[in-house]
Amino acid sequence: MLGLYTNFPQHIHRVLRFKALISTKKLQRTMVNTLHDLNTKRQLLSYSADVIMHFEFGIADGEDFNYLDAEEVEKILKALNGGEVRVLDFFCVICYYRVEGLSRKPLKFDYYMLRMIFDKGELEIRVYHEKGPRRVAPEELAEFIINKVNEKSSRRVLKTI
Repeated sequence: MLGLYTNFPQHIHRVLRFKALISTKKLQRTMVNTLHDLNTKRQLLSYSADVIMHFEFGIADGEDFNYLDAEEVEKILKALNGGEVRVLDFFCVICYYRVEGLSRKPLKFDYYMLRMIFDKGELEIRVYHEKGPRRVAPEELAEFIINKVNEKSSRRVLKTI
């Protein structure tokens, strides 16, 4: 099923809850578009003076994850229009590179799974760190995504509970 990962881990590293100030359907659409934007823009963020990072997101489809490209976004947005979806699962790879002059040397990446549960004006994000050096803490990843969703909207649409 598109958006749901059947083998999502039971052991969660972090759970964060937010109050949603927009409809669930609109929030889901904004979330999918925000994560797609993070993929397509290859936004480089400074982790430290000589390390940069970028994100790669995928969306669940049963037992696999599909890279969140334009085609996948179109598929999930159609599914969201078709009916109410309560859970969306995402895979996130945070890629780190050490900058050495004009070249970039890849470092070990972090691999996360995120489960987003939408329920009556609330959003719960469950974060599982699969592997990697954990340069970014699970709560930092969730808060980064929430900040990006709020930036994408004309007003703040998610507030911490």
